[in-house]
Amino acid sequence: MKASRVLIGLEIIICLGPVLVMLATGVVLFPMWVVMLLLFATNPDKFVAGSGGVLAVATSIVLSVLGILGAIAVIRLYRLTWQLSPTAASRKVTLALTCAGLVALLSFNVIDGNLSPRAVAARPWIFLFFFALPLICAGHVLHLVRAKLFGDVPSA
Repeated sequence: MKASRVLIGLEIIICLGPVLVMLATGVVLFPMWVVMLLLFATNPDKFVAGSGGVLAVATSIVLSVLGILGAIAVIRLYRLTWQLSPTAASRKVTLALTCAGLVALLSFNVIDGNLSPRAVAARPWIFLFFFALPLICAGHVLHLVRAKLFGDVPSA
């Protein structure tokens, strides 16, 4: 049982590593983005109209917050692989955090244009490391803890 936990942890590190490094970049830049939004709120006339900069900053803040919630969900799901069954409230929190992380993953890739056929053909490694592997890993870990997370699930 301990070896399987180590292997699951290794899978999470390998599959989510690039996304977590990108999230760490967002966490480092988060204070700067907040200051930029505050400056815009206090002096909107000093910013170029129609530049889209404010929307880009707000989007970056939202994606970083959702990504942090998703990282917390990964930790909670990993703990469920060896922990006893969670309470009903804990299940709901874990599911909500997981949904937030999946929304962040999908939104990041859609906004960045990583899911278009042209982008996948030009840069398949970005699609692999920033979308496919994290999504497969999340699905696998959710599959492993489905009985604890969703209750008794009949096997197919």
